[in-house]
Amino acid sequence: SQTGKFLPIPVMRALAQAMPDKVIADSGSAPLWCPSFSVRDPETRNTVTHTSMLTGGFGARASADGISAIDFPSVIVNVPAELHEHRFPVLIRRWNLIPDSGGAGRHRGGMGFDFEMQNISGEPITASLRCERTEHPAEGVAGGSPGSLGRVAMGDGTKLHPKMIYAIDPGQSLLF
Repeated sequence: SQTGKFLPIPVMRALAQAMPDKVIADSGSAPLWCPSFSVRDPETRNTVTHTSMLTGGFGARASADGISAIDFPSVIVNVPAELHEHRFPVLIRRWNLIPDSGGAGRHRGGMGFDFEMQNISGEPITASLRCERTEHPAEGVAGGSPGSLGRVAMGDGTKLHPKMIYAIDPGQSLLF
């Protein structure tokens, strides 16, 4: 369950009313994005699974910018692209920070990421999406602006529901 990832948000918002110089703004990675993938191994016919833990930006702090691409409150960092590619039949076509995606303010929120994963297997990959912040951005505090919305789409730009299961055909890409 990701319930614990949601709890700091209302707590920080409540504390911001009493002591805005002591709290952080909402984080784009609260909660963590955890899409899971499965594909049938062509040699063994066994199902191979892989879960990605994708993070957004840490909210702006009272005295400094937020940290980019890190989870809050558990401080999980992103796994290198090479590990994803080694463990699962995908090619990470890009994985970069998005400039100015953290909310603007006296201190900016940490940046989110642009991530493209391509199915390089000869089989469809089943993608079970569990993504947040696609409709409600991380909010700023003390006059800071909200961060950018997350996105989930096919490589051709077709938007996907962030909490559904999809088949990603060989050669197709998934964008986060």
